Amino acid sequence: MAFKIGAVYRITNRYLEIIHDKDIFLNPNSSGNGLHIVGMLNSYVSIPLFNSQNAIGIIFEQLEPSKEREVLFSPKANVIISKIRLIGTFNPINNTFKRGVDYFPTLDSDVFTVEEKQLESIYNSTIKADSATLQVGSDIYFNQVNINADPNILFGKHCAVFGNTGSGKSCTVTSILQGIYLDKGRLQNATNKHLKTIIIDSNEEYSGIFNDEKGKPAWVVLKDYTDLELSHKDLSFYELTQLLKEDSPNVIPYLKSAVEKLKGSKNVDDKIYYDFAQLQVEIENAVPVDRNGNRDNFTIGFLKHIIMRIKHFSSDERFKAVFNKTGNTIETFLNSETETVLILSLRVANDILALLVYMISKSIFNYKSNPAHRQKITFYWFWRRLTDIFRQHQLTKSTTITSTN
Repeated sequence: MAFKIGAVYRITNRYLEIIHDKDIFLNPNSSGNGLHIVGMLNSYVSIPLFNSQNAIGIIFEQLEPSKEREVLFSPKANVIISKIRLIGTFNPINNTFKRGVDYFPTLDSDVFTVEEKQLESIYNSTIKADSATLQVGSDIYFNQVNINADPNILFGKHCAVFGNTGSGKSCTVTSILQGIYLDKGRLQNATNKHLKTIIIDSNEEYSGIFNDEKGKPAWVVLKDYTDLELSHKDLSFYELTQLLKEDSPNVIPYLKSAVEKLKGSKNVDDKIYYDFAQLQVEIENAVPVDRNGNRDNFTIGFLKHIIMRIKHFSSDERFKAVFNKTGNTIETFLNSETETVLILSLRVANDILALLVYMISKSIFNYKSNPAHRQKITFYWFWRRLTDIFRQHQLTKSTTITSTN
């Protein structure tokens, strides 16, 4: 049941301002899941329009009247101002919600709480008749109001799950994925599923989410960084210079010459595998020698940085997936007719995780850029932690994210 909480007193092209008594915060509203306070931040409100429809908005800021406005309010202590951002229009005749507002409310229009039927229309506004539907959950206060999503939209766009530590982000992600892949009755009208999911599990939380009494299903692939293959041959020459942190015009020619020789091609961007450790040898061999057969110390000096970086990557076992493997795990998975979910358990140091995530992102991009593959997969979902994105921001900028730490 809706009831009045205030009235519109200011209208701008960006938001509305309403005034209401502080008393509304002292009278909790009973719902299906206990009591909640009406008029709170992020709560929905409904404002009747002249055309028998209702403008729907969200409260995004609350404040007391400022000194320059207090002449409007008497007494000041008994009222609160709420700023409302309008998000759409509700039609009570056919119980539908449409995003966007064609008409604004007028001054002094009454502002009401939303009813359950309005909430359900808002939550499920993207669902079309007879389209695939995934039940995500229910409203925290009105637990009889189901929240559904069109999986074609949900999985076809970027998606993020935000929350404090321990608030249930990982459980939410797990619930959504289980609703898609396991027979839980939450996915309706989906006759043909073509969803590929790659989970980058940097905290080792998801390795067993699809397991049953028989263990891991055959359509789930579980790998750690020792099993992963993401060959450096897929790196362009520019990406290689960024990885080696080298942009000196004195050094680049030596690196380019070494790559050309090892690939046997004048095109340094050709995807040809070569022994990464040999880069160091080829660069050193390109240094001129004096009449006594000794390498020029000055040249060796300004090449020292890139030589040390190459030695670091080629000798560290943790980078083996990139610098000592010839295959591509991501491409193999995406080409598989039986494998549906790839879980990569990558509990490694941040610098290593940054490189692995970049290579995974690049592999997906390269695969989907191939015209032969564009129609092969309908969607893929790429799960990982937002904090890891920030840690490796300098190396990769094209990742779909889900949750915060």
